[in-house]
Amino acid sequence: LAPADKDLYALRDVTATVDSIPLIASSIMSKKLAAGSDCILLDVKTGSGAFMRTVDDSISLAKRMVEIGEHVGKKTMAIITDMDIPLGNNIGNSLEVIEAVETLKGNGPKDLTKVCIILAANMLHLAGIGDINYCTSLVEESITSRTALQKFAEMVEAQGGDRTVILDTEKFAKAPYSYEVKSEKTGFISHMNTEECGIASMV
Repeated sequence: LAPADKDLYALRDVTATVDSIPLIASSIMSKKLAAGSDCILLDVKTGSGAFMRTVDDSISLAKRMVEIGEHVGKKTMAIITDMDIPLGNNIGNSLEVIEAVETLKGNGPKDLTKVCIILAANMLHLAGIGDINYCTSLVEESITSRTALQKFAEMVEAQGGDRTVILDTEKFAKAPYSYEVKSEKTGFISHMNTEECGIASMV
């Protein structure tokens, strides 16, 4: 979508400017704008598992990206979501996609489902479909009726993928290693280093 971005990213890597907020903003928005959307909703993560570790940095990045979008005439907004705790229950490519499909079926974890509904409702609102409450009800109905799942399967097929894998996630390739990590005692987790969770998964 944005061929120059790859070269610019390589240049940022060797000049230690990967974490430059203006360059991050231009890199992300170059791809969003190249896609040709009329409206752009940005999910800006914050916390240990995100590129922006603090809320202030996330707000700064979000503002830059919204400014870029609006400057070229696109309706643009950003929502900041928390990555100081894992979203959902799974880490790993296939496991996370399967969990996303289960969310579209209405069987997803509550936290992931909540974020998806908020993002989708705001996308509809940005597109002028209605107020946020009406758009939220539309999103919830699309999950209940499975039209969201069917639309996702169509999107996969349109890009050369196999829609039957989406409709039957048992067909997904299985990772050679899979571990279930359970707490040894009851209680509440108030914070978790999601970056270390991701690194542990890769190892």
